[in-house]
Amino acid sequence: MSRVTPLAFIDVDGVLNRFVSSDLAARRGYDTVTLRPAILPMSFTLHLDPQDTRRLGELARCFEMAWATTWSHDAPRLVAPRLQLPGDWPVAETEAETPGKVPGILAVAAGRPFVWLDDAPAPEDLELLRRSRTPHLLITVAAPYLTLADPAGTTGLTDEHVRRAIDWAGTLASASGPDDSAPG
Repeated sequence: MSRVTPLAFIDVDGVLNRFVSSDLAARRGYDTVTLRPAILPMSFTLHLDPQDTRRLGELARCFEMAWATTWSHDAPRLVAPRLQLPGDWPVAETEAETPGKVPGILAVAAGRPFVWLDDAPAPEDLELLRRSRTPHLLITVAAPYLTLADPAGTTGLTDEHVRRAIDWAGTLASASGPDDSAPG
């Protein structure tokens, strides 16, 4: 039996977009950019950690990467180039009549195992995940708002999140047994 590559679904706000003041973003060396998503009538200022390019690259060695964000198709169009990411990751669609992100995630995953990194999964998402038979791991990313007055916290994607996801992917590989596609 050949191994199936799991997916990693990435959120933007709270995971890649750090919730920090502009002063703290500058001190931490984050790239600050103002973008206007097509899906919304206003611009947003994002604080992006350049280290996320490396972190997401590490994930991409074990996972097929995908977006699960309210930024929808604006994520590959606007956010991906800022972090030097490919613009062709699939996007888990969100729909007004189906609250949350999990319906779109399950559609893209199509039965494949997945990890989902998000800062604020909706209650509906948690219930759908609880009922899902698809192997998955939800990694909740802390996203408190930090300022220079209280700069000690961590917000957004970390190396620890990446390690947890990769370790989980390793358990899938060991659970599936030997790779029959490998030469004997």
